[in-house]
Amino acid sequence: MRFHDSRLAYILLFITALLLMPGLASAQDAHYWTLQYGTRAELLGGLVVGSIKDLSSTFYNPGAVAYSIDQSLLFTTDAFELSNLNIQVEDNLSVDLSDTKVVKAPGMFAMRFPFDVFGGNQISLSYLTRQQFELNLSNNHITSWWDPGWGSGDESITSEFKFDEQMQDTWVGISWAKIVSDRMALGATLYGAYRSQNTRIQTILQGKQVGGPGASVTFIRDYSYWNVRTLLKAGASFDFRPLAFGVALTLPSINFFGEGDAFYDDSVVNLDLNGDDIPDSYLTSNYQEGLPSTYRSPVSIAVGASYGYRTTTFHFSAEYFDRTDTYDILQTEDFRSQTTGDTLTVDVTGGMNEVFNFGIGLDHRFSEGFSLYGGFTTDRSGWRSDVNTTFTSWDLYHATLGSAFKAFEIDWTIGLGFSWGSNDLNLTLDFLEDDGAGSVIGPDGLNGTADYTKFKMILGFAFPTAEKKEANGG
Repeated sequence: MRFHDSRLAYILLFITALLLMPGLASAQDAHYWTLQYGTRAELLGGLVVGSIKDLSSTFYNPGAVAYSIDQSLLFTTDAFELSNLNIQVEDNLSVDLSDTKVVKAPGMFAMRFPFDVFGGNQISLSYLTRQQFELNLSNNHITSWWDPGWGSGDESITSEFKFDEQMQDTWVGISWAKIVSDRMALGATLYGAYRSQNTRIQTILQGKQVGGPGASVTFIRDYSYWNVRTLLKAGASFDFRPLAFGVALTLPSINFFGEGDAFYDDSVVNLDLNGDDIPDSYLTSNYQEGLPSTYRSPVSIAVGASYGYRTTTFHFSAEYFDRTDTYDILQTEDFRSQTTGDTLTVDVTGGMNEVFNFGIGLDHRFSEGFSLYGGFTTDRSGWRSDVNTTFTSWDLYHATLGSAFKAFEIDWTIGLGFSWGSNDLNLTLDFLEDDGAGSVIGPDGLNGTADYTKFKMILGFAFPTAEKKEANGG
């Protein structure tokens, strides 16, 4: 008795893809410019390395913090993100599926200490979520399958597929900035970063012949980790109005400590794996806990400039992120298969390809209290095919439009953002080469295309400093 190998392989691949693919809609895990921070910086798509002087500079260019004298407290909040991912698969199966999600996007909080506390040195604290997503997806099917290759043709197939993932990368920083001449300011932000990720992929397939034997396939891949690291970002800001420009350097992160767990279970019961018409049963299972964790973020350098002409200012920024070679996030140990005795390794890997992003934007001031902003940026993927903790391989493009205005002595911003991207898909599933489920679900994966879109509502506000209120007669 055996499953018909090719049909089973495609069905398993397809349903697993049904589970995995929609989750990518809200989880851009291989991009650097997806999230932006600050009131006006949000509306410009983050193109403020040499431009806007507000407390978002603690992230974009710490040197510019010295010029942001009219803000003491900054809040930014994206009201929501509406994202959609459409998948089309043409690989012995014709599949057209889509997934739409509405989620709250993370923002930023920053505050400045009073000017007179540190003399000419500006000291600020900031908190931001650099990356965050949560997915809880499942699929259950009970179907009849005509002629599966064994039995009378009235067999039943039941399946359960789950993909659960939670990830968050939070940065807390302290910034120093100082005006060192009439035209230049220097600054730096020291960040402490906490990252956690929990992922579980579970596939269970069972087939039963009426009045006869059955077979089953189980595959579970589960890992979780947390990690603490630090990184330094330094910047210089130059003011030659109407021209301003800046440069910011982010050093590679330094790993402190962390730990995690890894679980792998791969089993087959009563299934002909090698085509010899003899049912096989197979088991490979391993669980490791308390493993040391490592997470790396690369060196990057950003440059930017702005030029004001009458009531319109043009903005430009670009940033290069260096390559991070593939490495082990969890330092797992080799283990032996319970069936074959082969030595195997469950890898949990990280790493990113080099990325270069750029963008252009402008703002136009209609009055002292009202301005219009817009921007366009690239957001290229650093996805690597040999890394199994990231999924989003397509490049993104972001466009923003909105306004900034003053009301009740508060600086407000409101706007909309639109993001899009597409790419050919070649999904390979992460099975060990252990003669188990990996030989049932073929290694070539699925071929298709992915189209991604996202709408974002932007809302932000910032409070002026006491010094600014006094200058305005407050």
